[in-house]
Formats: sequence, structure tokens, C-alpha cells
Amino acid sequence: MSSVHQLVPRSLRVARIVYFTDLTQVDARVIPLGALSEITHRNVHGLALTARGELDAKEIELINPLLRQRLAHPFNFLREEFQTAWDGAEPGEALAFLAERHGSSLSVLRPRPVGEAAWWQKLWSSPRIETKLVEAVDTEFASLMREYTDKEPEPERTVIEFGRAAA
Repeated sequence: MSSVHQLVPRSLRVARIVYFTDLTQVDARVIPLGALSEITHRNVHGLALTARGELDAKEIELINPLLRQRLAHPFNFLREEFQTAWDGAEPGEALAFLAERHGSSLSVLRPRPVGEAAWWQKLWSSPRIETKLVEAVDTEFASLMREYTDKEPEPERTVIEFGRAAA
């Protein structure tokens, strides 16, 4: 949602976005597409997406024809999904919302928490919260790219949304 309607528990979570080329084979190629991060803290809710701008020709050939055109430029497609989650999910639930929508060949993998108690005590101002959100999504994207490709883990494009509720 575009604003935080109530105080929600503080959390920082990340999720990877991948395309499984063959769901019947354990060792089938996995194409990394992007990463998401979501933060809730006091009256702040933020969501970030970092995704590849385009796939190479070999990767495009491996994608199901029904999705091929949409996933040839992952950021463009995922930006729309990002906006759907921002507009439609409750604060703190955007990653789960997207994981429910995309759980097959195109998958938003199960969100996982980032950070520890000591880290939370250092977060007081919103600029630091925004920085942490971007750090989390960029770190997850780099890790995803290193795990599945030999390409340099360079984020292609990032988008961020923040909402604040009256305290």
C-alpha cells in the first residue's frame, strides 16, 4: 500500500526472483532476474526492487514462449509486479504477496529476514532506513548473480517506494 495505516512490527526482509527453466530437473538452469527488499520500522514502510535490464539471447531461448517476451527485459515486467504489490499488499506483506503470485517457473522465492537486534537499535532516522533498504536489495541481487551466473553482479535498475503514516 502507498502508506502505512498502522504501526507494524519492524522487519527487514529480502527475496530473490528467479526463473526455473525446467521444474522437472533438479540440475536445470536457473536464470536470476532480480531481488526485492521490504522494511517496516515504526511508521515507515519501504519496498525496493533491483533487477536485470535484459537477458542474453541464450537465456531468452530457455524461457517458456508464453513468458519469453515479458521476461526478456526483467526490470520492465518486475516493475509492474512491484507496483501491484505496493498498491495491493499491506505494509510488511509485499514480499509474501509476490511470492504467492509467482511460485512456479517464475518464482519470488521465500522471503528471509535480514539484520539482528543490535542493528535495529542503530536505526533512528529515515535516511538510514532508506540506505539499509537499498543495501539489502543490492547485496541480495549481487549474491543471486554470483550464485547462478559468471556475470559481474552489477544491478541494472532499482526502484524504491516509501510510505509514512502519521505517528
